[in-house]
Amino acid sequence: MKRKIKCRGLGYEGIWYFGSIWKDKNDNYYIIDIDDERHLVIEETIGEFINVYDNLSKEIYEGDIIEQPNGGEFDWGTKNVVVLWSDITSGWATCYTTVNKENNSKQLHEDKIESGGLWRDYGEKLGVPFRKNMFMYQVVGNIYENLELTPIIFIK
Repeated sequence: MKRKIKCRGLGYEGIWYFGSIWKDKNDNYYIIDIDDERHLVIEETIGEFINVYDNLSKEIYEGDIIEQPNGGEFDWGTKNVVVLWSDITSGWATCYTTVNKENNSKQLHEDKIESGGLWRDYGEKLGVPFRKNMFMYQVVGNIYENLELTPIIFIK
């Protein structure tokens, strides 16, 4: 059985389309919806459904910004993270950037999304992944329409 991949893309008129992706001979990208209608979309906005839903049963797509509760080494309540494909984790991940206020150094953090939860490897010494359930997460926007929600966290 062949797996069907669902995508979304933003049309030039500002409408999101959902379905299969198709590229024509002129390198134009289309989303083909459930009614087999083709919709021309902006290539950079195409994102794949990651087969995970948020706490409101909303589908989560590559490029979404989700709010997650803090459960790690920093004390900031909740934080926004971006969903993306990670070559580091070889899978879907959430990512955010921390910026050190003292020396302005930046560090990218990536947490792997697995079925039913989010995992972070805190190092070989610990060797035990930290698990959070996705039902605690909520989609709050995406990187194409809500750039102001992009997760950059300042730390001491």
